[in-house]
Amino acid sequence: MRNWIISSVLIIICLFPAFSQSRIVKITGNDLMTNYLKEGTNQYLVYTENDRGAILSMSIWERNISFSKKNTEDVIIVNQHWRNQDSTKSRRIYSINKKDDFYPVFHFSESGKGVKEAFNFTPDTIKGADSISFNSKKNFSLELKEPVFNWELDMELFQCLPYEPNTTFRINFYQAGSTMEPNFYDYKVIGEEMLDMGIGCKEDCWLLKIDYGGENFAIYWINKKTRELLKMEEKWEETKRYKIKFT
Repeated sequence: MRNWIISSVLIIICLFPAFSQSRIVKITGNDLMTNYLKEGTNQYLVYTENDRGAILSMSIWERNISFSKKNTEDVIIVNQHWRNQDSTKSRRIYSINKKDDFYPVFHFSESGKGVKEAFNFTPDTIKGADSISFNSKKNFSLELKEPVFNWELDMELFQCLPYEPNTTFRINFYQAGSTMEPNFYDYKVIGEEMLDMGIGCKEDCWLLKIDYGGENFAIYWINKKTRELLKMEEKWEETKRYKIKFT
């Protein structure tokens, strides 16, 4: 009995460090390393398929990052152009964020059908921008309990996270104008993997996962060196969606 007790204690002692390494980080602007964001354009192939492997839709997303100033403050500007063979499914998105913490300042989008949405952000509110003509969300107003991050810029925000093994990032995301309230979502670092890029090289990546509930999830492959998103695989019921960086 004495030996069994000693053995059990030793097992617990050995396992304790592994458990203690697990941590949850509630992300604020102070946690983000925006120095990983570089000026330039990335392109992604984005497509969905059904459970039989048939392609349902396909787009090319261009995401351009540039640095500028707004009212003497350093800002990061993200220009997106989602191109689809069906022009009504195309989108143009223009976002301004503070450079030091990546909190949003302004967000504009225009659909392929010509519908415009524009918003001004403060730490306490999101309001429809009256500076944009024909803004379909000009009367929008939302009081915030705490600052939010722009969910339309999740790929850029992932580039700034402080990655470590066994870490869960709790992020307050909101898609401007959505009827869904801002909410905290858990993104877990579930491991590391050498991603085959298919061109004779492999990239060392962090694996980041969000569970949507049930069997629905998304996994992101984040380049350890540049922190850029290289691949995403998402499952929602019978549909899968992929994002693959190609430039």
